[in-house]
Amino acid sequence: MIDANDLSKSSVEAKINMLSVNNSHPKRDINIQKSDFLDVEKFAEMTFVSKKIEAKSTTEGVMTGLFTMHGVTKEMTFPFKVLGFGTDPWGGYRTGFEAHTALKASDFGFGWGLKKEAPIGDDIEITLLIEGVKLPPPSPIK
Repeated sequence: MIDANDLSKSSVEAKINMLSVNNSHPKRDINIQKSDFLDVEKFAEMTFVSKKIEAKSTTEGVMTGLFTMHGVTKEMTFPFKVLGFGTDPWGGYRTGFEAHTALKASDFGFGWGLKKEAPIGDDIEITLLIEGVKLPPPSPIK
């Protein structure tokens, strides 16, 4: 839900499919989906639900909310940029946002980054590319 006139009145609920994790190396992407790492069969998605959104300017702000990954929920902040608002070629209205944050895998129950022989470090970067589409008004009930 986006209020373009007052971003602090907006809210975000994101569900991210863990199969969308991309390391720019397809074989490694398949490997980290296994139970030794992300265990996507058991933990199919990560989620973020905002509690507070602060606009720092008309194009930047910070979302604070509950982030859940691998069965662990923590309060986190995501600085974001407003990429724009406008009509699309099909007559709809869209908006775009980009948000980034970094976290420690070990804070979410992952142990691979703590082992010397691990092929993956403890640092994880998360980028959210969000496109919002304005819904048409509901049809009158007949």
